[in-house]
Amino acid sequence: MQFGGESLYRLMTLEGAHGVSATVHTHTQYLQDGSSWVENQIDPREIRIGSKITGKTGAHIIEARLALLSAMSPKAGGWLTLRRGKFSRRIRCQVEQAPAFPAKNGVDFKVNLYCPSPYWEAAEQVETPVSAWEPRFKWPHKSPIETGFIFGIRTEVSTATVINGGDVDIGMIITFKAIGESSGAKILDVDTGKYLRVAQDMVYGEKVEISTTRGNLYVRHYDADGNWVNAFRKLDPASKFLQLKCGPNRLQFSADRGATSMDATISYRESFLGV
Repeated sequence: MQFGGESLYRLMTLEGAHGVSATVHTHTQYLQDGSSWVENQIDPREIRIGSKITGKTGAHIIEARLALLSAMSPKAGGWLTLRRGKFSRRIRCQVEQAPAFPAKNGVDFKVNLYCPSPYWEAAEQVETPVSAWEPRFKWPHKSPIETGFIFGIRTEVSTATVINGGDVDIGMIITFKAIGESSGAKILDVDTGKYLRVAQDMVYGEKVEISTTRGNLYVRHYDADGNWVNAFRKLDPASKFLQLKCGPNRLQFSADRGATSMDATISYRESFLGV
């Protein structure tokens, strides 16, 4: 369902897309004057869309209304995506109030959406490799043809700088994919010393996928055919579900065995307070 642009549902108003509110948590000790600030918790977001059916009359309006009511059922949920030129962000929402049409014309309506998470996400996911190649080929270069050329070698330990350009700290998806035999894959936050390690033996074609997003934490081990099982018990007890702070994050990849036989990538979507 599209509002605005070439759609017959013209976008008239959009409220709640910015201006988040927060619940302030404080603590008061015995006989303390006032209180001590603990944390601010961002509240869920409500978005209100005002629209109008345009360009159609008679039976076409009825069809457009029925299509809208079907798509915007209070039982429905999904992603609301806002596009302005090349700019695009999305937010997960539920229909709180279905479209209601006034008797005066039957084409104006409003839709209320409830967003449990107040953050808008970047429409495009960022993927950054952490396992790395060390370049070995440069000019000028002399090498006998029969011995071949070495363009680069895989390193046992590699570090990548992951940039979170959003407004808040976020989780990520860490993927370890075996291209040979390996074990004990680990991602270290160089700046904090916290790490996430999976005590899992892996062979070619297998992978481990870890989500550190709050509200959607998981650890999955995939076999070569794509079937997965819960692998939470394979986490090192000292592991932390690492978060990407705003700005640069230095992450280091290593493994107990076979680090050069594993690809490690970080995937994430930046989150924003408004659009």
